[in-house]
Amino acid sequence: MWARNKILAFFIAFDEQDLEKAQSMLTEDFTSNRMSRNEIMPFMGIDGRIVDFRFLDLAYVHSAWKMRVQVVYKRDQDYLHMEDWDFTISGPNLYAGKIAAIHISDERELTEYTVFPGLTVDNKDAYK
Repeated sequence: MWARNKILAFFIAFDEQDLEKAQSMLTEDFTSNRMSRNEIMPFMGIDGRIVDFRFLDLAYVHSAWKMRVQVVYKRDQDYLHMEDWDFTISGPNLYAGKIAAIHISDERELTEYTVFPGLTVDNKDAYK
């Protein structure tokens, strides 16, 4: 649960564009294939907003915890996308560890996505 809570807190800071909070959760040598430590936030109105995310897997690999999260977001021009975000958490344990890396892969476009029954988002930014 500590890994889940750490990633959840990061997503909240990311979505609320709280750069200071998000950076406090990253190691000094943070790496990513999509964002730098100093430019981790999306720009309001330019980049996307997270619609939903789902935790898929957690494993201990080479002295670090790796968690895969499936992320659905509205990208520029209101297109829905789904990606896998692989988080690496390093440190003495999951509670005290920090996010050392985020690698994003397997991007695919969606025509619509049901967040929960009664709320479906589509590429027209309409709710069904």
